[in-house]
Amino acid sequence: MDVTSLPNAAGSGYLTLVSNNGVGLSVAKAISPTAALPTNVSLPQGLISFQVTGLTAGSVFSATLILHSGSGPTAYWKYGPTPTDSTDHWYEFTYDGETGAVISGNQVTLHFVDGKRGDSDLLANGVIIDPGGPGLQTVYYRWLPVLAKELAGAPDLIVERLLASPSGLQVVVKNVGQSTASADFWVDLYIAPSPPPSQVNQLWTDLSSQGLAWGVTQDLAPGQSITLLVGDSSYSADCSFLNQSLPVGTVVYAQVDSWNGETTYGAVREQHEILGQAYNNITQTTVATGVRVETPTSSAVQSASNNLPAR
Repeated sequence: MDVTSLPNAAGSGYLTLVSNNGVGLSVAKAISPTAALPTNVSLPQGLISFQVTGLTAGSVFSATLILHSGSGPTAYWKYGPTPTDSTDHWYEFTYDGETGAVISGNQVTLHFVDGKRGDSDLLANGVIIDPGGPGLQTVYYRWLPVLAKELAGAPDLIVERLLASPSGLQVVVKNVGQSTASADFWVDLYIAPSPPPSQVNQLWTDLSSQGLAWGVTQDLAPGQSITLLVGDSSYSADCSFLNQSLPVGTVVYAQVDSWNGETTYGAVREQHEILGQAYNNITQTTVATGVRVETPTSSAVQSASNNLPAR
């Protein structure tokens, strides 16, 4: 079935789930959460659990959840493992450019990639398993003048796209915040890291034997993005090491604003960090076809000649 409607777990209205790919939904049911919710989080309509089968392994899938009770959710919460934490836990399914929930009024569009964050079996097996639900989060503010000014407009950097293709590697960084990111910052790319990066101040050299680094020294206005390529004006050959080819199945991560040894937030103090929200600076991909990269031995970026944090 491509569309299913059912009473929510709280008995306060109906939920409708629509497959946007023409792929049938299966085992859709409304359930109540059994694990304690995070502080200040509520799920007025409970959870909806569904499965999608018959996908091509590793493919993209999206569905739209329509709420009929008139409540306007502020977030979509999921319970289960993630690529950076294999234990079952609550996490906000924020959209990172690849996976996550996009909320518009009473509709929630869910973006999945088979085997990645949001797919609770974390396997690229053609099956997506999703227990999650639209929720509300109460935020309490202590109105201090300095904090109010900082909240009024802060940048927020994400890795909008990470591509590993036969033509090479590409990282697209975007400022989705409300003000310009004016500080110089690092972007790290990790080849098959163990463990994967999960927070700021983790250089690729800390987690993997191969990786790349870019030092971004241009301002990024709200909504503006920059595409980073091996050998471009932001590429740092001195801080990079990579064999010329990456085999199929290699897991690649990228982190924006990855390093500043003098702070706990990197070079750019971002909106999600100020508000205490989920960290959104990291994304990952898996090499689906062999990648060959020619790495230059010199670069234009030198941390001593600009305001990049020293590595």
